[in-house]
Amino acid sequence: MQAQFLCMAHNLMVRCEAELDRDHGVRNDAELERRAKRLEQESQRLSKTATQVPLLIRLFQRLTVRSVKFIRWLRVQLFSQPRHEPDIASLRLLYASL
Repeated sequence: MQAQFLCMAHNLMVRCEAELDRDHGVRNDAELERRAKRLEQESQRLSKTATQVPLLIRLFQRLTVRSVKFIRWLRVQLFSQPRHEPDIASLRLLYASL
């Protein structure tokens, strides 16, 4: 039962992040840039050994872990302002800083 709850919570957070990106243009650009840089470094490291990064890893670069910033922001939105529009500007500011 607990595992099912965790999966549902994770899926709801994924959907919430997708909606924030689609409707408001808010995404964790710093994390996406960090991942791209790390993938490039790994590609360069593997090119020295005449190996490539597997296709699945190159094509499916999505965040598999929700950021602490997002989880904290979501918690505040759920418990402190249940009847108001979410404060998306505050999340945008959180994502702007590392």
